[in-house]
Amino acid sequence: LVSYQKRWAELDTTNKGVIPVNKFRELIERLYRDRNPLGMTVLASEFKFRAVRMEVIANKPKGGELVFCDLAITLGLHVVGSHGLPYADMLKRQEELAQFARL
Repeated sequence: LVSYQKRWAELDTTNKGVIPVNKFRELIERLYRDRNPLGMTVLASEFKFRAVRMEVIANKPKGGELVFCDLAITLGLHVVGSHGLPYADMLKRQEELAQFARL
């Protein structure tokens, strides 16, 4: 989490806890270079990156920016997997991910 906080702070120059969507790949690449699982999991393949990006964009607030905590949870779920959620939430998440994979 320290690496995530550090890389986020580098991109969040206003210290508002948000970054533009177009900084998503840059954040992930920085995490990847740090060998942070949040970045390494997402960049395991271009397909995985695109699926995660679609999920992030679909779940972002109307303002068009990514929120620190929301993105950390989403990336963490890709590291841990859906089995880290309660059963009902796990099923819902698996359905959502299947939908993103079809796009």
